[in-house]
Amino acid sequence: MEIIVLKNTSYKEKDAIIEGLSEDGSHSFLVKGLLSPKSSNIILSNILVYADIEIQEGKYKHPIIKKSQVIHTPYHIKKEKSNLEVISLLDELTLSLLQEEERGAMFNLLKDAIICLEKERVDAKSIALIYFMQVIKEAGYSFEVNRCTRCGSRKNIAAFSFDEGGFICKDCLTEEVDLSLSKESMLAIRKATLLDHYEDVFELDDNSFKEILSKLKTFVLDYLGVKLISIDFFL
Repeated sequence: MEIIVLKNTSYKEKDAIIEGLSEDGSHSFLVKGLLSPKSSNIILSNILVYADIEIQEGKYKHPIIKKSQVIHTPYHIKKEKSNLEVISLLDELTLSLLQEEERGAMFNLLKDAIICLEKERVDAKSIALIYFMQVIKEAGYSFEVNRCTRCGSRKNIAAFSFDEGGFICKDCLTEEVDLSLSKESMLAIRKATLLDHYEDVFELDDNSFKEILSKLKTFVLDYLGVKLISIDFFL
């Protein structure tokens, strides 16, 4: 069975319960001795490790992971700070914004993000933004990024409003519309919203990324009631 580790929690002495994501949703497993440095399954103590596991039924509430083998890992010998922050954000988005039954839909996109981080072939910030926008969509919120959300015009787009659900053109601007997002940030939001893969990914500069994350942090708190802690690593 292939899973992506989302969380591990200590359980008695050196055992742990891990939450793993598969294509059909979240599952909890018991890993005997995981908290011991000599554990043969020690790699499962790291979030976003993509692994193949062998399970066995036992007298415990959760299936027991007997053996595991790493397929992909987003970690490197030289663990760059930015990658660790992205790993934390991807994990928190999956756990905090989606119900257990919704998470399975994100399995393939999260798996591809892990592979891209492992091979370092795509900008990590862009991976995070694409995944963020797709998680929000899975949570039930979509944004209009092809036309003005007020009048439908495709011309003279002047602002993006998370509160109103998308772009607003120059003719529809009113005093309450937030104009603080730069053109670069609005373009990045559009690309990230439309993409459901990392093949034609775009480069995202630090300023735009911080600008967008700040707005997303507020949006998620206001509309989903969730305070995302890992966003603060970037701001």
